[in-house]
Amino acid sequence: MATVRPQDNVMIAGVAGNLAAELRGMAKSDVDKAVRLAKRELDGQVVPEALPEMLHALARQRLVRDTGRTGR
Repeated sequence: MATVRPQDNVMIAGVAGNLAAELRGMAKSDVDKAVRLAKRELDGQVVPEALPEMLHALARQRLVRDTGRTGR
């Protein structure tokens, strides 16, 4: 299992916070889990500069799919 660096935690918190605001009413813990899972899956697959945007997109797609919500 990969070690999570302090800067990763900051990035994950930022992405999760933005996504939780977008998907109002969804449990922050569920959003955080989705972002952390996306991070594990995307780590090393995309350039670091694109990672926050890709985390947001992947986690959002999964949360919407799993809950049937649109966030709008």
